[in-house]
Amino acid sequence: MDVVYPLGTGSRWNNHELHYSLRCLEENLKGVRNVYVVGENPNLKNVIHIPYPDVLVNNADGNITNKIVRVCKEKSLSDDFLFINDDHLIFKPIEISKFPNFFKFDLETKPDKYFRGNLWRRRLHRTFKELQKRGLPTLHFDCHTPIIFNKKKCLQVFSHFDYKQGIGYTMKSIYANAAKVKPTQLNGEKVLVTKPHTQSELNELTENTTIVSLKDEAITPDLKYFLAKKYPKKSKFEKVSIPKEFDKELILWLENPKRKYDAGVVLFEKEIGNKPLINYFRGNSDRNKQFKKLSYYLNQLAGRDLDTQYSIAL
Repeated sequence: MDVVYPLGTGSRWNNHELHYSLRCLEENLKGVRNVYVVGENPNLKNVIHIPYPDVLVNNADGNITNKIVRVCKEKSLSDDFLFINDDHLIFKPIEISKFPNFFKFDLETKPDKYFRGNLWRRRLHRTFKELQKRGLPTLHFDCHTPIIFNKKKCLQVFSHFDYKQGIGYTMKSIYANAAKVKPTQLNGEKVLVTKPHTQSELNELTENTTIVSLKDEAITPDLKYFLAKKYPKKSKFEKVSIPKEFDKELILWLENPKRKYDAGVVLFEKEIGNKPLINYFRGNSDRNKQFKKLSYYLNQLAGRDLDTQYSIAL
């Protein structure tokens, strides 16, 4: 089965969400044939890229639907495919053909006030009302998880909904309810990371989950180092190496209880490059004091809280 990523512009992390999603995919998703990326060109290899611009305003789901409809017209695309977003990370081994179609709850169980507020909630409410009007199920499938689509059903379904109009519809709920897919209610299989966490919190949060989904607010130095440590191996899809800010050497040095001072100075010079401090660290001052200050700066670079979580080895 193929995998399809719709990709928009404006990643705050230079598409590294996608890079880590692909690393997880390569390690944990079994039975993958081809990977399609529809939209922005993310500078990858071993993927099938289909350029497609975002043309709709205030209708993010409509732009995604355009891309999915476009890829469904490809004869080479498998009949069933896994639709996944760039910020979805698969943390446990799973066979692609057995991937559940997760939903969160039935939209009709929520009061009107649930749908007030941001644009996406209003779009979800519009979806609910449209499904209800047509006598279709009203399950909430837009729950930050991958989902299996069928390309023929996809083209049929979206040809009957004016998803480009206004703020659009939440597209997974439209497809899955109209196509009457077999639903599986979420029961702890997914974690949505919505805010900053320390690395120890991230370890605990993701320990028993299959899917990790990220919001932009969660992408902090701690998250970057957490993922770099968990998935350090470059995937077959990546053209370039991980940038310096995710340098594995720094992770290994910080977590080595017998870390060497001179190796830390080399890392400081490479990662920070402050000449007066480099001269200070290379001088013959109080080595214990120098080591503490060096460790402080490198821990700060990694976004670590020295007072509560990490000790300094002398």
